[in-house]
Amino acid sequence: MYAIDNQFPLSHPTAVVQLLVPTIVAMLYFLGTFSSQV
Repeated sequence: MYAIDNQFPLSHPTAVVQLLVPTIVAMLYFLGTFSSQV
């Protein structure tokens, strides 16, 4: 049971944050550079 639960990222909020933070930062950086070019 525990081995199966550990495979789901929802059981580890820190893992989800570590995946979302770089994505959000990349999106903000892309939007910033895109808006500055326009």
